Amino acid sequence: MLIRLVQMCTTNSKTKNINNIIDHLNSQNVSIGEMICFPENSLFLRATRKDPVETFTLNDPEIGLLKDWCVNKQVFMHLGAIPLAIDNKVYNASVRISMDGKIESQYKKIHLFDVDVEGQVSIRESDTYTAGTKESIFTYDGWKIGESICYDLRFPALYLSYAQKEVDAIMVPSSFLHVTGKAHWEVLLRARAIETQSYIIAPAQGGVHMGLHRTWGHSMVVDPWGEIIAEIKTETDLPQSVVVELDKSKIESVRKQIPLRLHRKPIV
Repeated sequence: MLIRLVQMCTTNSKTKNINNIIDHLNSQNVSIGEMICFPENSLFLRATRKDPVETFTLNDPEIGLLKDWCVNKQVFMHLGAIPLAIDNKVYNASVRISMDGKIESQYKKIHLFDVDVEGQVSIRESDTYTAGTKESIFTYDGWKIGESICYDLRFPALYLSYAQKEVDAIMVPSSFLHVTGKAHWEVLLRARAIETQSYIIAPAQGGVHMGLHRTWGHSMVVDPWGEIIAEIKTETDLPQSVVVELDKSKIESVRKQIPLRLHRKPIV
C-alpha cells in the first residue's frame, strides 16, 4: 500500500489551509491509488483557546474541494481530524474520502486532551468537543486499518483492541505540543507499533502556528518491528510530505517470529 504522509502548520484561516493543501498536492507527483494522510487540525486551528472553534459539516465547500480532488486524481484521502458538527455536537473527527469522492465514515476522538503541563500550557479539549465512544476499522487496498487521534496514543487499551482484531495498520493523526512531543512522541509511536505488530501511520502538525505556539512535527511511519521507516524532520509554514510503501509481508514475518496473539492472556 502506497501512502503519502502530509505534515502541516495549520492556521485559523480555512481558506488559507485548504489552498495550501491543494497547492502542495498539485506540486507533487501523486500516484493513482495513493492514500494521502493528513494530521489532526488539518483544516483549522484556532489561534488561542479564547477564540471560537470554526466547525465543518460534510457538505462544506472545503470538503467538496477535497472530494473533487480525490476523484480527479483517483486517490484515497484520510483527513486527519477536523472539528465536525453533527446533531448539535462538535467532535474532533477523522474523515475518509474515497476515490469516487464519497465520505466513507468518521472516527470520533475518544480521549480528549484535558491537561496541565506544569509551567507550559493548560488545555481543555472537552470544553469544545464531545468525546467519541467507538473504535473504527476500515479497509483500503486489502489492508485492515484502525483509527485513533493524537491523545488516544497514550491509552493502549484502544490499540490492544485493534491488535486483537488483527489490523494491519493504525492511523494516528496528531498535533502534539512541542514540549510533550519532544519527550513522548517517538517512544509512544514505536511502543504502539511493537505491541500491536502493526504499521503506525502518524501525520503531524509541525511548526510555529501564527507566531503563537509550536507543535512537534516529526510525522512518521513505524513498521511492526518498531523501526521508523519514514519521518519528516523539518519545520515549514507550508505542507510537506513523504511517500512510503507498506509491505504486508513485514507484518506476517514479525507476527510469526513473536506470536503475541497466541501468547496474550486475560488479566484477572
